[in-house]
Amino acid sequence: MRVLLTGFGPFGDVASNPSERLARHFAPRVVTLALPTSFARAARGMREALGADEFDVVLMLGVAESAQAVHVETQGRNRDEARIADVDGAQRRGPIVDGGPEVLPVTIDVARVQGALASAGLAARLSGSAGAYVCNHLLYATLFHLRETSTRAGFLHLPADRHTHAPPRCERAFDEHVAAVEAALSAL
Repeated sequence: MRVLLTGFGPFGDVASNPSERLARHFAPRVVTLALPTSFARAARGMREALGADEFDVVLMLGVAESAQAVHVETQGRNRDEARIADVDGAQRRGPIVDGGPEVLPVTIDVARVQGALASAGLAARLSGSAGAYVCNHLLYATLFHLRETSTRAGFLHLPADRHTHAPPRCERAFDEHVAAVEAALSAL
């Protein structure tokens, strides 16, 4: 199975994004892509990666700073409503794809992924909103791009860990995130 695993770089007060560290961690096993937390550059980087290779599964990762559990996203919404600017200074508001459907469901088996996370002893919940920032933008744009293909795509939002902020705001270990991605990949 060909897997593309993506993560985002730092943004705002996220000094070290765990999703980017996870992409680096899994690089020997799957194809990985570290994307800037930029509306335009993340979507463009994803399109380029998808045009250069064929994948069975695309698993996108992001950080949900205040989350206490892994959020298994169920859909992307065709709407940006950024409260903060991305790393390029863009603060997008409006549709992601003009005339596109209001929502697009992810194409991975979210119940199976959630079950694998729970079986690994990790708190996980299904989420109907990937937010209104770059994570949702990338999720929707990717689902729209892949709608005519057999490539399955999904998104996990991970809680912050002890390296996310400087100074640290929590004691969650990065190893929990590694276990979460391992469980999700095994479910896929």
